[in-house]
Amino acid sequence: MTKVGRIAALEFNYDPEWIRFSMNRSIERFKTSYLDVVFCHDIEYVADGDAVVAAGVLFDMVKNGKIDNVGVSGYTLDKIVRVANLVRENYGGPLTRYGDRGIK
Repeated sequence: MTKVGRIAALEFNYDPEWIRFSMNRSIERFKTSYLDVVFCHDIEYVADGDAVVAAGVLFDMVKNGKIDNVGVSGYTLDKIVRVANLVRENYGGPLTRYGDRGIK
């Protein structure tokens, strides 16, 4: 399990290129070929659209077999629900996507 988004105490980066770089780096560091779970972390500090785009990048990595499950974390529950609904509207499915090894 790992996260994207927050990279330091007061620093966030939800840029798609950074997310791909960071996830590939995590795969290398963990000496694995995929990550079980990746969260868009502390989404309350970024615009809803940034979190939605980040989820889309992670969904692409699910399709490529690099990630099994995608989620979000943050505060408030209203923010999480709003982002989850936007993800459903934009990507046609729920926030969590399951790769070949994911929960069925």
